Amino acid sequence: FDAVRYKHILSKHGVRVISAMQSFLNQQGPEEVILEGIFESLDEYYSRNLARETLKGMRQHIQAGFWKGGQPPFGYRLERTEEGGKRRSRLKIDEKEAALVRKIFTLYVEGFGYKNISKKLWDSREYGRSGPMQVTHIQKILVNEAYIGSSVYGKTDVLRVENTHPPIIDKEIFENNQAPGLQK
Repeated sequence: FDAVRYKHILSKHGVRVISAMQSFLNQQGPEEVILEGIFESLDEYYSRNLARETLKGMRQHIQAGFWKGGQPPFGYRLERTEEGGKRRSRLKIDEKEAALVRKIFTLYVEGFGYKNISKKLWDSREYGRSGPMQVTHIQKILVNEAYIGSSVYGKTDVLRVENTHPPIIDKEIFENNQAPGLQK
């Protein structure tokens, strides 16, 4: 759709689009319209199929228990392994950090709000990786499904795979904290 629209706009301004890869499309005959549409459809198919295959590969990678990349969630560390000639990483529980994650969930269940949890951790000098646990850190921890052993990727086309790594929090405790109206 975009290709047709932009070519139409360019045409109105006297600009002709030519193809370097399909030079036979530059003849300006009536066949060019059909062939160009076929090539644009094939390009769209290729793009969508590539997205589907990439997602399928990601799902297989995650289901095998491998970490997709980036900083691991607080409470976990990466353990590097070599399998099938490839270096990969898996999430392993960092017991020191995991104890703090459990404490955050416990305090939340006990009725402490985000600010009060942050203050309580500050007062007891219990810090995250980069210093004191801010309210935003606590909010992110309390909604992150990684703590129940699930891997979630994407914002629009969400890829969610359960049981990909050891959980820190019991699933029932996590789900009870997600009920509407519990945010404090």
